[in-house]
Amino acid sequence: MSANVQSANILTQSYSWFEDTFSTAIKKSCNEFWESDFQVKLYSVTTNETVKSDIASKGEMYFITQISLNAQQNATFRLSGEFIRIYLHTFLGSISPNFKLTEITELEMKILNSFSDFLLKGLSDKILPYESIPKVLLRNREHYNLTFLVKKGESKSSKIVLTLPQNVLVPKALEKIKNFKMQDFEKVSTFVNIRVGTTKLTLNDLKALRPQDIILLEESNIHKMLIKADNIEKEFKVNPNPSLILDLDDEIDTNHALDFEGVQVSDKNIWDDIQIDVSAEFKKVKMTLGELKQISKGIVVDLGPAFDSKISLVVEDKLVARGELVIINDNYGVRVDEIFANPHTQEAPEPKASAPVQTPQRAAAPAQAPQRSAAPPARAAAPAQAPPKAAPRPQEPQREDFDYSDFENDE
Repeated sequence: MSANVQSANILTQSYSWFEDTFSTAIKKSCNEFWESDFQVKLYSVTTNETVKSDIASKGEMYFITQISLNAQQNATFRLSGEFIRIYLHTFLGSISPNFKLTEITELEMKILNSFSDFLLKGLSDKILPYESIPKVLLRNREHYNLTFLVKKGESKSSKIVLTLPQNVLVPKALEKIKNFKMQDFEKVSTFVNIRVGTTKLTLNDLKALRPQDIILLEESNIHKMLIKADNIEKEFKVNPNPSLILDLDDEIDTNHALDFEGVQVSDKNIWDDIQIDVSAEFKKVKMTLGELKQISKGIVVDLGPAFDSKISLVVEDKLVARGELVIINDNYGVRVDEIFANPHTQEAPEPKASAPVQTPQRAAAPAQAPQRSAAPPARAAAPAQAPPKAAPRPQEPQREDFDYSDFENDE
């Protein structure tokens, strides 16, 4: 870490100390010297080599008084031109509308020097005597520049800049106070996704998927799940729900349910045997921060109502199907209830749409008598316009959640 960055960090952490220590003392000295009520606010603390480098002092003209602290060090007070104009006019009764800092009288300079001496006396208990400065700090030649905004009543704000050696001050870092505890937010809720497990299926298996089919999640454990929140993934322990246990003896055609054996898909192509990853997830499960805290500590979590929710089968963030969670031996499985974008449901309506197109062919019989039946063919042509109206019907069963064409190569 560079010296400048380190110094900036110290100033940031100690700003409140400078504010509390010096603003009150400067205000008290101003009130007593001028016998009036002043408002004083610390504006900035810097470690620049010259005051001209401070943004707060750019464009300002100052009356400067340098006072010796000891044989080695000085304190410097800078009173802005606006400060001098306001308070000399107020307290010395000057009525001149034009004020020039370079033209103040010797008496006015003595008053300002006396004011600076009075300010330093008010700060004497804040400054370390030279003999009390630790030797390791004597090598520090840097300074603090403290800029204060000073105001009396409705007058315009003016500035007093105090420059002191850093080694005569012992700033205290701001104490970090915890205003709240984690327990205060344990009942706050958020939404997370919970992945139950994964498996591999071929594209042909996905096309053959039917309601009541059961997908075995080979990469799953009935005692563990994975929580997903934003970019965070964390495995956690769960209590399996006994009511989810599937009795395979009561299932009809178990081999078909688990392995899709004997299912024929008419549009199978060479890519259908490629295996893809399918995950089963509970989407947007509501959990409290207290429950998430338990998960981070490795405590076994009872998901309770989440087990009764529909679970989604997902391929690359695309929804394939939904169903109910079941337990098969030591793994989880999904009994499918709803399938999205099944290709068989897309193809089935096509023959119905083509039927009206055949009606104009039966109406062509009267054409054997060209002179008498010339008009009927024109009337018979009207039904030929019906097919375009029926064309949208095959699109109704389709859903956009999952598109098998993402995994196929058109020949």
